Amino acid sequence: MDLHYVSIWGGFSNTPLIAVTDKATYLVDAHGQRIDTNNYKRIFGLSEDCYMAQLANEKWVLLKRSGVHAMPEHYDTLYTVSAAYYGYNQGNIAGLISMDFKHIV
Repeated sequence: MDLHYVSIWGGFSNTPLIAVTDKATYLVDAHGQRIDTNNYKRIFGLSEDCYMAQLANEKWVLLKRSGVHAMPEHYDTLYTVSAAYYGYNQGNIAGLISMDFKHIV
């Protein structure tokens, strides 16, 4: 590993691990290699295929397990509503996103 991590954890089988350093959080593979080049403040596993991550500018994004942004939008807040939907706030707008990353409302 090229970085020293404060903690490494994962909640689902055969998915990337979430690694935390003193300065940032990353998605890493089982060998400790970073999956993407983004630096996040926090990452939370939402499902086997989706993560919620906070960027340095405090905005939130949805990530696929490959580390690629699932959607181009950045949200002020993201949260799990149910097993089928994520909720978001973007400025004065609130809405729902389905598990296949489509805007519902």
